[in-house]
Amino acid sequence: FAAGAVFAAGNITRSIKNICAFMQKVETGDLSLRVHETGSIEIEQLSQHLNRMIENLAHLLEEMYQE
Repeated sequence: FAAGAVFAAGNITRSIKNICAFMQKVETGDLSLRVHETGSIEIEQLSQHLNRMIENLAHLLEEMYQE
């Protein structure tokens, strides 16, 4: 049981680190990037919501530049 918990915690930590690295890249202004982390349902949902947020932000910026 303990080995499984350590393995799961390691996977979650890896996913969070990957998501943080992704967010740092987006911070530089590249709104074309998308994150595709899998694992726990929560990590997958976080990835999906981040992608939607970036898509919405890109769309809003595009609208602002067109005006």
